[in-house]
Amino acid sequence: MEQASSPGRRATNAARKQAAVRLALLELSEEAGFAAVSMADIAERSGVPERTVFRTFGSKAEILWHDPLLQRLVRHIDPGDGPLDPLAAVSRAAATAAREMTEQDRSLEARRRALILAEPDLLGAGAQSMGRSVGDLARLITPAGADPDQRRRRALFALFAAMALAFVPMDAAKPIDDWIAALQESLTLAAFGPLTGGGS
Repeated sequence: MEQASSPGRRATNAARKQAAVRLALLELSEEAGFAAVSMADIAERSGVPERTVFRTFGSKAEILWHDPLLQRLVRHIDPGDGPLDPLAAVSRAAATAAREMTEQDRSLEARRRALILAEPDLLGAGAQSMGRSVGDLARLITPAGADPDQRRRRALFALFAAMALAFVPMDAAKPIDDWIAALQESLTLAAFGPLTGGGS
């Protein structure tokens, strides 16, 4: 019986350590600036061994780009809807993922996004760090038997959607529905292109 709950406890412990590491990086960056923070500083502040921080994230940029919202969104994609209407499926999943965030999650997410948007060097690191979630999203929105062009287009939308979601600032003091509307607007831009005026 104890073995059955062990993986659950390990996952909870890993999530707690990841949250502590993210919080430590945010606090230290707000105090001294992102460039001045070392992995050793993050480990010390978080109470997580430096080796574990490196093994889990690899770099400071990956700590910031580890996107819990995107991971939640992927979990909420309806496999039956995704291939039929990717934009609607991803928009619904984003709204569901945002609504399930706690007040503390929202506060940390707002701070994380503010730091990413304030640090130009971090913007380029995002696509690499989100690769796994983008791949999962692409698989969920691509119909079985899709031709190569359709697979390419769905993969591009998944990448553009993930990046678009990452660039939506958040104000934790405002109603969650305001942020959801901004997320959905960004998804529309990802689907139709920022130069088209949002699909018109």
